[in-house]
Amino acid sequence: MKYVVIAWAILITIAIIILLRMPLGIEPLTELYFENHNNLPKLLSLGQKAGFWFTIHNLEYRKMRYSYKVSYSFNNKTLLLKKGTVTVNNNQSLSIPVTLSINEPFTRAEVDVILIDKDNSIHFWVDEK
Repeated sequence: MKYVVIAWAILITIAIIILLRMPLGIEPLTELYFENHNNLPKLLSLGQKAGFWFTIHNLEYRKMRYSYKVSYSFNNKTLLLKKGTVTVNNNQSLSIPVTLSINEPFTRAEVDVILIDKDNSIHFWVDEK
């Protein structure tokens, strides 16, 4: 009888460990997207300012700290527009405004938003007017 109780205790312990290691259903993730993506700047004159917003939506099942970087690339160079770190609660979103202004002649520039620690990025293109 003693061995049966020990065997059941071991089986119950193994079952609890397996249940604790099972995923919650869907995998944790972070959504990164542009707000109002249809109105992103498409044409920009030199020195003209244009604004856009990007949003971080936390679906990681816990409060997360995100480091982000916004840059633009043209003529084989990359310039930083904005960077920072924000904290977003689980199942919450945070929208971040960015102002874009290019002061050197360019034909086409790529604007990138990168979540540094999550290896997650989005981008759009803007042409010179």
